[in-house]
Amino acid sequence: MTGGIDPTDPTNHKDQSQSGPMIWFQTTFSTFLIKPWVKVAVILLFILYLAVSCYGITTLNKGLAIKKMYPPKSPMYVFYNKEEQYFQNYPYRVQVFQFTSLKSMYIIYLHAKLLYPEKINSGPNYNTIGLFQQNRAKSNQ
Repeated sequence: MTGGIDPTDPTNHKDQSQSGPMIWFQTTFSTFLIKPWVKVAVILLFILYLAVSCYGITTLNKGLAIKKMYPPKSPMYVFYNKEEQYFQNYPYRVQVFQFTSLKSMYIIYLHAKLLYPEKINSGPNYNTIGLFQQNRAKSNQ
């Protein structure tokens, strides 16, 4: 047998022994929960909880400053302060392309061909990639 009530002797009290907390929930707590004023109080508390949650959502601040994750005297905190001070006006970081294969060069070419079809009429080469990077830099300014 794996436990539970023995089907041959369902009135065996050893199989159906209850612990103290279970008896308390069955006798005291359940009778408390059935009262109408307790039901109303639970519903009112839930409505209050919803109202406080909605208020909290409306006053929630977006974002998390990474520098607040570090102690003020740590090198990372100093780094993020300098980055904020000097590079705040530049939304994009410098990106360097290193072509390790013709496949990666061809992907950049297809991307450039999609964005600037009138300027690219030859196959992928380094001039095409340079045109793509120049036009992208102009559009970001």
